[in-house]
Amino acid sequence: MAGEFDPRTPPEYARVVAAGLTQARVLEIPWHGHEYALECVNRIERDFFNAPRGVPASGCLDSLPPLRFVSGVTLGGWTSSIALRAAASPLPVAGLGGVALLLFVPATWVSAVEVRARSGVPEVRRRESLALLLAALAGLVFVFATAGALLAGSRKGVMVPALGVPDEWKWVLALPWVLGAAGLVVSGVSFNRLRTGERTSTLLAACLLVGIVLLLVTSLAA
Repeated sequence: MAGEFDPRTPPEYARVVAAGLTQARVLEIPWHGHEYALECVNRIERDFFNAPRGVPASGCLDSLPPLRFVSGVTLGGWTSSIALRAAASPLPVAGLGGVALLLFVPATWVSAVEVRARSGVPEVRRRESLALLLAALAGLVFVFATAGALLAGSRKGVMVPALGVPDEWKWVLALPWVLGAAGLVVSGVSFNRLRTGERTSTLLAACLLVGIVLLLVTSLAA
């Protein structure tokens, strides 16, 4: 047995093997690749094991639905490339993402919230509150829009969320940059009144984030 579009052990290989056997039959599974979990194929296998010298009824293969091509998808260069990299090297990719979250988020958002809490200047406090509000709104839009894009993509095809988003949701691909910019605004508004240690950690986190982004861009371009 071999799937019609099997890239590893194509039907041609099965025919080569069958040519050297005296009682061989080749069963080609239409519209499928290397792996398939089909009741039709399971039934054919049972019929063969029960009567190896007979001819299994394979008419159910004619009713298998054809391939469904998905269109109207905007590929996300970062999404698809990182997904492929993560599949090949999951630990390094997960490690980079973990470093970014562990260092960047506490050094910017948490520090800004603490500074806002102990601020005694009304004008500065209002400015920080506005920056935090805009960043929070950007975060909410990012979360709900990403969920909507993933849901809409999965309805088109199970692999669409790993490659990009539907065309009508392509604006979602710009939201990570908006969210990153909002985080930098929050840090910038409160930076002048941060303590020395907080300034150092914020600058270090920003440098590490920029380095990680450059590393990812360089590796993906290669």
